Amino acid sequence: MPLIRRTVVRDEGVQQGAVNTLDFAGAGVTVAVAGGVATVTVPGGSGSTVSGQSEIDFGVFPGKAETSLAVAAPGIVAGSRIVLSLAAVATADHGVEDVILEELDLLPGAPSVGVGFTIFARVRSQFTSDEQKASGRRGSLGSFGGNQMSWGRFLVNWSYT
Repeated sequence: MPLIRRTVVRDEGVQQGAVNTLDFAGAGVTVAVAGGVATVTVPGGSGSTVSGQSEIDFGVFPGKAETSLAVAAPGIVAGSRIVLSLAAVATADHGVEDVILEELDLLPGAPSVGVGFTIFARVRSQFTSDEQKASGRRGSLGSFGGNQMSWGRFLVNWSYT
């Protein structure tokens, strides 16, 4: 009877089974063999988080109600989860108190694979007249007499997985 050698497969040191052959595939996957043990390294993978900060600009006073900014993120993939938050730090245009009191909505655009994503920022809509309050209608975005507008630059924290 021929002798069949089996290779023990482990994940983080925990035995998963035994096989005759191992074949490692995928971008950047490497294998190192030392002392009879093969160590497989898979770079990145799901679960890794990339983060940064970008500055959005509503322009000079009186500003505008909406703005957007394209963020370069060459490692982003389809289905990436993008998280945005306004950084509570002073900028050249605003003190910390201004940033905390500013009512901005931050919305991420869909990821563009290998390119990045867009941050959309807008001032929360405000009712501007008694008639609008009663009817539930809001003023038109961008009109100085209508909705609230913002001006200047704000720092946005972003991350994606």
